[in-house]
Amino acid sequence: MSFKKLSIVLLVVMMVLGGCSAPANEEASGQQQHENTTMMPDDTELEDNIYKYGTPVTFDNIVFTITEGTINPVKGDRTEDNYADENGEYFGLGSDIVKAADYEQIEFSVIIENLSDKAIYFSEAGWEAVLPDGYKLEHITVEGKIGEQIPSNYKAEGKVIVVKEKAIQTDQLKLTYNLMDYNEEWREAIWQLLSGEFDAEEYTAKFNPQPVVFEIKL
Repeated sequence: MSFKKLSIVLLVVMMVLGGCSAPANEEASGQQQHENTTMMPDDTELEDNIYKYGTPVTFDNIVFTITEGTINPVKGDRTEDNYADENGEYFGLGSDIVKAADYEQIEFSVIIENLSDKAIYFSEAGWEAVLPDGYKLEHITVEGKIGEQIPSNYKAEGKVIVVKEKAIQTDQLKLTYNLMDYNEEWREAIWQLLSGEFDAEEYTAKFNPQPVVFEIKL
């Protein structure tokens, strides 16, 4: 199963889990486990908590660095009737065929370095983008090795691409990666949750992603 399909499944899962929270003892345990974790180095230069491009952010021996962010036009690759056309005016967005001129994509160049002692699966399903007014941008993909399994002591590079309507204007967003191992056990648990073999409490007790947050000016 591809991670693109998984990201759709994950949206359903998040709806299921939306009203659920971890028990107090689990929350306390998570806080204790990460209380000594450095989210930002001491010399990070921030203005109103805005992330500075090129600054390493470390969480549980995983180092995230966003080197740049750009806003680019979306290139059409098909006709309105969904026929392939490299110079087409339309493109596929989820299950819809939409006009490329009405959209733009925010591209973030990302480096992820795994300094832990084990290989970890990363996934585009872990990324979220939310505007200051709370609006969630749903169409997120990744390119490169940052959406794959990353071995220990290895640095991977790629892009996080957020597609949005041009009419949705903003000069700032919150980009979050929900850090956990998106391995085969997790993929099986997703289907078990949807089929009813797992309930929401069991899922949240077993999988507890830790958010790594970047407040970014565009």
